[in-house]
Amino acid sequence: MLRNRRRKKGVASVVATLFAIMLGVIIVSNYISTDLPQYVYNQEYGHSVYVQNQFMNIQAAVMQEMLIHNSLITVYTPVTLGTPGLPPFASSSPGTLTIEGLSYGQSSIDVSYYHPNNGQKDKTLLTEPLGDIVLNLFNKYYPAQMFYYEDGAIFVSQGSNNVAMVSAPAIQFNLVHGSGNSYANVLNLSVIQIISSNLAPTTGSNTVGVGITMTNFVSSVNPGNPNGDDVYVTINSPVAIAWYNYFISVKAQLTGGNGNSAQNEISVTQPSSNSVLIKFRNVETLNFYEAFVTVEIQQ
Repeated sequence: MLRNRRRKKGVASVVATLFAIMLGVIIVSNYISTDLPQYVYNQEYGHSVYVQNQFMNIQAAVMQEMLIHNSLITVYTPVTLGTPGLPPFASSSPGTLTIEGLSYGQSSIDVSYYHPNNGQKDKTLLTEPLGDIVLNLFNKYYPAQMFYYEDGAIFVSQGSNNVAMVSAPAIQFNLVHGSGNSYANVLNLSVIQIISSNLAPTTGSNTVGVGITMTNFVSSVNPGNPNGDDVYVTINSPVAIAWYNYFISVKAQLTGGNGNSAQNEISVTQPSSNSVLIKFRNVETLNFYEAFVTVEIQQ
């Protein structure tokens, strides 16, 4: 009888030990492989800010090559695609980097002269696709985001109607006074066309190198009529609403003349959800700068 009691106590002790080990394994496995929501949220937010700075480095690299008319020299800028899992064995929050080159880019630009009196088109200066550098962040807890580099500007999108320009393009519109309250304006227009040598999207949470090479640069001065032409710029883009808001802001900052006469020199409309039309009036001189930029991804 005593031996049986000891045998039962031994079995109970073994079972209890096994349960304790199993419980410990479960706790440890959850600790090292399960997301911690608040920490992952903060990590994804920090990564979003970091990516914005990395896209600004791309913007600066392109502008530097344009300023010095540098060509055929590749400048690499790091871009971090996603965030690793916060516990050691948790899944990562990946991102996908896509170079949408001229062959199938979503964006395009049209620049045309229009006669100020009859509204008829005088000539088309440029009709070209633009191309984009796009990073799609598939966050787990922080809102999913998309970053765009397009025609020298940087955009961040959280849904189709929640898009903001976070760094402005190299487009300047200067009012030059004529006689009285009239203007003969100068428009400095930069067009940056993305040419991709590697169209395959890259997905992961690692850091890749984005190679920037300016293969060609063209600048020209296009004088209009002595009394000023109207220049129509149409931008077709998935972030058209942000372009629209940017040029509305530019218009609001124009001052001079009587009342709103300076602001009347620009009008901005949205013919559709994916396009914006900017009319620059009385343009006496159009300084045009066009850069062809080849972009590649180095793993």
